[in-house]
Amino acid sequence: MAETKVARRYAKSLLDLGKEQNITEQLYQDMLLVANTIRDNRQLSVLFKSPIVNTDKKGCYSERTFRIEDQYRLSIIWKILQNHLSIYTKYSNTFSLPM
Repeated sequence: MAETKVARRYAKSLLDLGKEQNITEQLYQDMLLVANTIRDNRQLSVLFKSPIVNTDKKGCYSERTFRIEDQYRLSIIWKILQNHLSIYTKYSNTFSLPM
């Protein structure tokens, strides 16, 4: 539950940053790329969606895959992506791809 709130905050912050720097579409495309990478790779998809896999393990695989160092953010990246894409969709009045 706490991870969902944190993911929502990160997603909202990403959108706010995008608005501030006028790069909302670029951020959206980047989020789609990462989301599609996870969705299209069965092992990554199972890893990120599994409540059984612990945060450290998710972070370790995320770091290797996406070369990002913040373990906690990486461990909840799937939730951040889902929230960001949902918030962006509402912001831009577009339709989201099913995830």
